[in-house]
Amino acid sequence: MTLIEFVDKFKNSKDHKLTGSLCFWGIWFGRPMDNLHKIISVIVEGDNSVLIIIFDCNERLTIWNPIDIVENMRTLQIAKADRILWEWYSYGDPQTIDNLYFEEYVIINKKIEFKTNVNWFKKNIDDLTFNEPAIALL
Repeated sequence: MTLIEFVDKFKNSKDHKLTGSLCFWGIWFGRPMDNLHKIISVIVEGDNSVLIIIFDCNERLTIWNPIDIVENMRTLQIAKADRILWEWYSYGDPQTIDNLYFEEYVIINKKIEFKTNVNWFKKNIDDLTFNEPAIALL
């Protein structure tokens, strides 16, 4: 479905059950099913090219040019995107700017570039692959 179709469907649904763990181009945020995120709202910006998803713990997922959105009440997959910005507060700590973290994935020259301000672990970005959806909430 298109970005606008997804947003309309979400906003017209009375029972939001989109909850799960996040995976970006084949790499999990945390371990599968370790972190569960529930979508509470969706916003479209940027001339209908940017999707912002807000989750229940004030996490924010911003997706530039999402393409091929598949949603079935329990899962969400977005096949392609130009850029993804995942922002979250350190879990269990006050939600202050000092505790705000991010992971950013950007397509540059047919490669997925990765940036983060997290310093307590390192992701194996060699595992990022276009063979997996840009975003999966499972």
